[in-house]
Amino acid sequence: MRKLDFFGYKIRFTRRKLLFVLIVYSILFVLGVGIWKGVFFENFGLTHWIKSPQDGVAYTPPSFWESFVASALQDVLFFIGVGYFLFLYNDKDPKDDSFTTKVNYFYPDVAADSEHMKYLINLMNKSSCVALKTQKHISIGAIQGKLLQLDTATYINIKNLHHNHDLVRNEGVLKLIPDDDVEFPDGVWGRINELTIKTETSPIQWIAKCERLAGDEFSVPYKIKLKAGEEGEFRSNYSMWGKIGESTDMRVQMYTKEYELNIDNKLDSNEVEVRITIPGSSEPTIVRIPPMGSLPEPIMISNFKPVTDILKVLIVPVPHDVIGDGSQNHPEQADAFTYPS
Repeated sequence: MRKLDFFGYKIRFTRRKLLFVLIVYSILFVLGVGIWKGVFFENFGLTHWIKSPQDGVAYTPPSFWESFVASALQDVLFFIGVGYFLFLYNDKDPKDDSFTTKVNYFYPDVAADSEHMKYLINLMNKSSCVALKTQKHISIGAIQGKLLQLDTATYINIKNLHHNHDLVRNEGVLKLIPDDDVEFPDGVWGRINELTIKTETSPIQWIAKCERLAGDEFSVPYKIKLKAGEEGEFRSNYSMWGKIGESTDMRVQMYTKEYELNIDNKLDSNEVEVRITIPGSSEPTIVRIPPMGSLPEPIMISNFKPVTDILKVLIVPVPHDVIGDGSQNHPEQADAFTYPS
């Protein structure tokens, strides 16, 4: 597809349409000059210069315009014949080129078989996998002492933007890190329930499931494989205990066109205050959620970028004097630290 700027108007042309327009314009130009100068249709017939002495008419050498039109017609016919066959022979859209060739258009000085080219291909290949929509649902499950249990479920609709190249090397990591200044009984600070990837052409792939989380952190790598233009689903579900008053930083690992955040309060007796700071904003949005309630409407973020953008969420129960010495006795507190099975 090509764009032609015609006095400020953008006209879109395919190669075939552009060739057709050029041929028609050339023919009309030659016909116009021929009619204007009387080469064609003189006395409603062909001009005298194509007649021979055998017709009983004295031969008259052709004029300049007659020679011009004859030569132009010959050139147009040659262009139509030879040009069209050359066009058919080389009728290939650049978007159908190999991935290496496409990258080489941007970096012509990089050899196609070099390590540098492999590195560039890997980077661009990763960026071709995007999240069309991400839905994250956080449920406030329980309070124990100075700890707050958060259950998080995430659904991501992913897509390979390549129309003729498979995505086979996109690697990611799900990493969960507990608060380092909190001691958890038995060292258990959470549980992962589900981490799966499913595509249109492959069955569901279980990366992790039903595992208690202990130690310094939980980290599991995964690979996303998508056919050209294929979509898939990435799902995760986990629970974590965290210190009340500590904010949670949320990032994305791929460019996300639409990000939706929902928060539910599953506590029977406590209202919670939620402070949400979206990327690009310095001031948080403060919302109070009643017991067994939820956000009035989801938090929506468009064009959520990896690495640079951060979504900050701070959840504090009300009353929140538990942040101090932990002396407040909440109805949801248990006698001992337990983790739901």
